[in-house]
Amino acid sequence: MSEAGLGFVLGEEVAGLEVGDSIDGVTIRVGARVARGDLLVMHLTPDRSEGSVCGALFYPAADEDLLVFREILRDLEARDRQAHAAAP
Repeated sequence: MSEAGLGFVLGEEVAGLEVGDSIDGVTIRVGARVARGDLLVMHLTPDRSEGSVCGALFYPAADEDLLVFREILRDLEARDRQAHAAAP
């Protein structure tokens, strides 16, 4: 995840999905936090599994969704920093 969007693995191939397509009405859930919005597909990289790795820009449905998305991102970054600081 980043300020602009996210990357994820599609569980299976989505017929006809191409760069530039919109994926409308997505829900991003991390713990108890939920952000809703739309995605704009920026890249698709074939994966060895049945799906693809997808990178997309996130367009929040409402201001609240943007705030939640940013909270999720801050929490993930803080966890990453803590994990790196604790590593030997």
